[in-house]
Amino acid sequence: HRAHADNCLHYFKDEPNANGVIQKVATCDPNREHPYPNRVAASILYLNDPTSGNFDGGQFYFANRTNNGEVERSVEVSLGRMVYFTSGVESLHGALPVQKLSESKVPRRLALAMWYVFDP
Repeated sequence: HRAHADNCLHYFKDEPNANGVIQKVATCDPNREHPYPNRVAASILYLNDPTSGNFDGGQFYFANRTNNGEVERSVEVSLGRMVYFTSGVESLHGALPVQKLSESKVPRRLALAMWYVFDP
């Protein structure tokens, strides 16, 4: 799915970089309310791997905060692997599509998503 933040709805704003070149930078939209603004961090725990789940792809990825959120780094799916990250636009993230490995079985990428919150 598309790159997103877990605690705000973002858009790409034109801002000059250090060299004065205008680039698009992910920014929280102050005019749109996210349903869970108190999320401060999150994690994904993989409960299976591509072989046992009959899939290829499905990698978790971090997106570049510039360049309209293109994939910057991906994390391979591996049983028991956990990825932990902050929830804001500094950690835009998503998941790549899953494809079947074998036509005889349904693909299943199993992951447990967890969010950590600040509760004032």
